[in-house]
Amino acid sequence: MTSDSSRTAATALAVAVGGAVGAALRYQLWRLWPDDIAEFPLTTFAINVMGCFVFGVCAGLLSDSDRGLATIVRALVMFGLLGGFTSFSIFAVQGATLTSPRQGALYLVVTPLVAVSAAWAGRASASALTRSTARAGRHAR
Repeated sequence: MTSDSSRTAATALAVAVGGAVGAALRYQLWRLWPDDIAEFPLTTFAINVMGCFVFGVCAGLLSDSDRGLATIVRALVMFGLLGGFTSFSIFAVQGATLTSPRQGALYLVVTPLVAVSAAWAGRASASALTRSTARAGRHAR
């Protein structure tokens, strides 16, 4: 049995490691497909939407119980990896500094709508997967 302080330290370390990996992954995607300051920042948009979808899937699949390893895995993936991967601060700056105010406004309005929808779709997908897996398990008996 671990103490609360050692579990808290392990969870904080998991968030830090996941955040470093997520941020490095986001950076590599930007290197492969850099955003153009004059155009709609498609790479940042795609990163945020993908991250929100996967976060939604994780919210549906990973238990939010406060028990041992499940807590650490949830923190590593959701708050570390996906928190580091998505890029709200970059999103805000890009929207405010696009050379076209119309493009900036469009980006700032569309991204949260699509990203929240992606998170919802991810959660619904995980729920449907969980239900179908449970049904398949009942029929296999």
